[in-house]
This record gives sequence, structure tokens and C-alpha cells, in this order.
Amino acid sequence: MSIKQLTFAEAKNLISNDEAENFPYPTLSGQGQKAVKEFADSFYEGESYNLYAVMAHCEQDAADLLCGRDHIVEFKRHNNGMFGGFVVQTIRMDPADFDWFIND
Repeated sequence: MSIKQLTFAEAKNLISNDEAENFPYPTLSGQGQKAVKEFADSFYEGESYNLYAVMAHCEQDAADLLCGRDHIVEFKRHNNGMFGGFVVQTIRMDPADFDWFIND
């Protein structure tokens, strides 16, 4: 079994094929990795975080983009301020933030 890279259009077309045996999956592209790292650095405000876990969270459900849905990922952390609580922010991911692959 080999892995084949697809364009977003090819991946989107493939999921509409009811007879397809394999479906495409996304991984963050270089552009996407950069955007996620910039977001995470800002969101965690100098606190340590696991970049690989953040990237994996952004890849989760990214295939929704193939169905025409938005891919907005929510992050939540404890607020370090005097009143505690949580800080919640989102990052919007676009098709160009991902490379698309299929097991061929």
C-alpha cells in the first residue's frame, strides 16, 4: 500500500464517490503548522505546551472541510489572572492549511 498526495479539489471529489474504497485524510501543511504555532504561542502566553498535541487537535475533524463546512478549532485553558476561570479562543483552519493524502 502506498500513500498518494492529493489536491484539495481531488480529495473533495473523491469523497463524493460512493464507490471509493479509501477516503482522504488531512495533515497540516507547512503553512498550517506555522499558523498553528503562531496561534499557540500567543494563546499560551509563554506557558509551556505540547505543540504536537495542539497540531493533532487542529487536524482532528479537518475532513469536514471536504464537505464544505468550516473548520474552527476551540482551545481552552485556565486563566492565570486574579479571578481564575478559563480563556477560550478559536483558530479557523482553511483547506490550504492542510495537505491531503490517501492510502492507495
